[in-house]
Amino acid sequence: APEAATPPSGGDDGNDEAPPADTASPAGPVVLYANLAALEAWELGKDWEGLMNKPSPLPAAVPEGKKYQSGYTKRVASVGITLKDAERWALEKMAFEGGQIVTQRLGVAYMFKEWTLDDGTICKPGGVRKAPKVVKDTEVWIPKPEEVPAAVQEQGDYIRRLKEEEGLGNKDPQVVEAVEELLRLKAMLPE
Repeated sequence: APEAATPPSGGDDGNDEAPPADTASPAGPVVLYANLAALEAWELGKDWEGLMNKPSPLPAAVPEGKKYQSGYTKRVASVGITLKDAERWALEKMAFEGGQIVTQRLGVAYMFKEWTLDDGTICKPGGVRKAPKVVKDTEVWIPKPEEVPAAVQEQGDYIRRLKEEEGLGNKDPQVVEAVEELLRLKAMLPE
């Protein structure tokens, strides 16, 4: 499964030596590792140099207080994909500082088994491609970036109407489908 590790901005990359000047990124985290499947998702073939030590489009931290997160969905606008049901976890190391054992954050590792292209095509490692999901004989709507916030608001309002006015519960198929659409739209929001 694809993986990428990104150290926090200005953080330790796990190497005791300072990184060469051309790999340091004052703008934020950089990619330190990726397997062939991650390169495929980024449409780089086997070009590791196209991804290694380059600015990472993925967040360099998991949510505060967490070391692991599953079910993570993230739109990566710079490459036109959305990671689906990914996992991410904090990379840490033990260190000895001032007579104390401390934990130092190194970055974040990501693992994902599939990703979706902007046209809705579902992709998996090894060149597997599934056509966009068809909803009521039409392709999935992909809003323009400036339309996404309004679409998220509208979808949230729709779910509230289903639950409050129609009395549907979280497990009703109509609500489940509407929540899936809301999560898809939220994944398109810019950071």
